[in-house]
Amino acid sequence: MQQGCVFWPKEAARHYRESGLWSGQTLWDMMAQSIARTPDKTALVSGELRLNYRALDEQSASLAAALLARGLQPLDRVVLHLPNGVEFILYYLALVRIGAIPVMALRAHRDTEIRHFTRASQAVAYIAPDAIRGFDYRALGQRCGRSLPT
Repeated sequence: MQQGCVFWPKEAARHYRESGLWSGQTLWDMMAQSIARTPDKTALVSGELRLNYRALDEQSASLAAALLARGLQPLDRVVLHLPNGVEFILYYLALVRIGAIPVMALRAHRDTEIRHFTRASQAVAYIAPDAIRGFDYRALGQRCGRSLPT
């Protein structure tokens, strides 16, 4: 159990399970069902780019393998500090696919927030763009990495 996790009230949880709103499936399980059911259906649209479920599966699998090769493991927390876009979706899916826990950060968050998220979640990795509009996210990650134990 995650320390500090606040669970739903037991009665509410029972109601959601009994009414079929909570199935016990992981996000990745739900995605895998969509991939199997409709692999050629468009899953992601970003400008002119269109990815079907099969391509989303292949690309997130490749990224998941790379993350595992870099040492990420199931239940590791990872600060995900990407803008909305294809990369965010691919990293998010790759993380949940391997059972890692994404810790969401908004693009506007800076040192104070990222340090807090990392410390509070005990995140072991930080995923961010190189730079956006002159802000160097790599430098932010390096600063936090030097000052935090995880």
